[in-house]
Amino acid sequence: MKMSLDFLGYRLFRRLAVIILALVAGLVSANWMRWARTSAEEEFVNGREHGQGEILNLSRESRAVKPPPAEDYSIAMENYFADRTLPGALDRVRAAAFSLTAAELVPALEDLRRVGMDDEILRALFARWAELDPVAALAATAGADFNNHERMVARYAVWGAWAATDPDRALMELSGPLVKGYRKTAEEVFWRESAWSDPERALENASGIGDPEVRQKREDDIIDSLASTDPASALAWVLENREGEKRASLAAEVFWGWGFRDPQMALERLRGLPEDVQQNEVYAKLAGGATRKNISEALQLLPEIPEERQTAFLAEAIYQEATNNHNPGRASALIVDLPPGTTRNFAHRHLARKWAAMDSQQE
Repeated sequence: MKMSLDFLGYRLFRRLAVIILALVAGLVSANWMRWARTSAEEEFVNGREHGQGEILNLSRESRAVKPPPAEDYSIAMENYFADRTLPGALDRVRAAAFSLTAAELVPALEDLRRVGMDDEILRALFARWAELDPVAALAATAGADFNNHERMVARYAVWGAWAATDPDRALMELSGPLVKGYRKTAEEVFWRESAWSDPERALENASGIGDPEVRQKREDDIIDSLASTDPASALAWVLENREGEKRASLAAEVFWGWGFRDPQMALERLRGLPEDVQQNEVYAKLAGGATRKNISEALQLLPEIPEERQTAFLAEAIYQEATNNHNPGRASALIVDLPPGTTRNFAHRHLARKWAAMDSQQE
């Protein structure tokens, strides 16, 4: 009940913030609702959203180099559940999980359920199981002890680890009975994890897909993941293999990841690209990634942004600060501080519209 009340309170707070923003915008510009959407605004708003939701935020255990466990798994678990705020406590549990044998994994899962289910530990245990025996790990996810959320977390961990350790076998099994009922999501997990593990090989595997639409979707997923670790290589591939609107759209996803890693370097590279790539959508994604890192650092880029792209850049920065950075007060202040005109109006409409869309998806 407390969780439900907290959630409702959060929803009410968000909606109140939208109302306050509307009142502020109404005071500074009584005619803001009359502004027609420009073609630039439509191009920006219709851009792909970044991110795939919490359940697809796969743990990195199978990607990272795993250090030797600092302590026994049972001791690490006991310390973690005694005080989850201890620095490095969860990391020690994860590291210890990867020292478990196949025979120890089932008791470990039983212990986890007894002390309290934890998504991150559940991911680590099933990622470890997938390293040892992925087929057995997937079979275990069908057990009646798991609810739907836990089952999906476990399955995605298995497919992620399998893609990293034995991509050829995993790719073959994607068309078999092991993924009945959730094939589409399993494929997405596989291709994204493959991109982290070996992007060149992943792109080579994707090139063999017969259906051109499916092939392009898989390649886009791989490039989206590659952008998080090697945005320069990801962009080079996009420029060579995509044309027209598709090239700008995929480049935008690359610049989200690049903006998060190194905003200044990302902007310097973007300004050197052909005009057909320098679209509002691309500058907006750069703003999104840079703002997720630090809003102040993102705003420092504004004087270097071409004037005709500043509206899209600033509107997305304000939206990210209000929502993903959970700072609607700062976002409101940024809007109020803008001079009257198109940029202020667009920034307000963009924030209010996307926030309302988020509410409607949760109802």
